[in-house]
Amino acid sequence: MADHLNRIEIASKLSYLAHQIDVNFELKCVFLDEFLKPEKGSILSEIIKTGKEIINT
Repeated sequence: MADHLNRIEIASKLSYLAHQIDVNFELKCVFLDEFLKPEKGSILSEIIKTGKEIINT
C-alpha cells in the first residue's frame, strides 16, 4: 500500500509541474513495473505498441 501512496504523490507532483508549463498536457505517469508488464488492451500497451521512440541527444 505504501508504494501506491508514493505513486499517487509522485504523479500529483508531476501533474502540478506539467500544468505550470502547459495546461494541455495529458499526463500519464508510468512506473517501471507498469511499463515492463502493461495490462493487455490498456492505453499504455497501445502507446508501447504504436508509439514512436524519442531520444533526446
